[in-house]
Amino acid sequence: MVLTKEEMQKLVRKKIEELHRAVDELRQHTIPYTPLPNSKTFKLLDDKETEILWPAPPNCWHNLKVGTRFFDIGYDDNHYIADEICDACKYQPAKILQVIRRIDAAIEWCKRRTEGRKRAAEEILKQQKKAVDALTALAVAYKLTRSP
Repeated sequence: MVLTKEEMQKLVRKKIEELHRAVDELRQHTIPYTPLPNSKTFKLLDDKETEILWPAPPNCWHNLKVGTRFFDIGYDDNHYIADEICDACKYQPAKILQVIRRIDAAIEWCKRRTEGRKRAAEEILKQQKKAVDALTALAVAYKLTRSP
């Protein structure tokens, strides 16, 4: 069975949408605040003629670079981006599979960093709970010594 151009584009588009969701989850605010991780650049395709990078430039989480052009991986442009990626791959199944696997790696990276930020926020809350308990104890002691 041979995939059509449209089927290849659809596979790439679905992966871009999945990456977009992973980036959105990664960028969610945490309470308390935890910083975003430094970005890691993923070379989705490193061809002599065309290079596909995410994020491009670094820390521009929603940007994807195809050749010399930059694209926003929002849902509106994903059909066009998938077409550009497939064109850059010359619709060669091996290159498209490479791009999809590297997008999967980027998605997994985002998910691991999201979990790391959540754990960091939980640890901060745990540490702050000790401080709140200590302040409460001080306030009670103050009230007891200042009885009317």
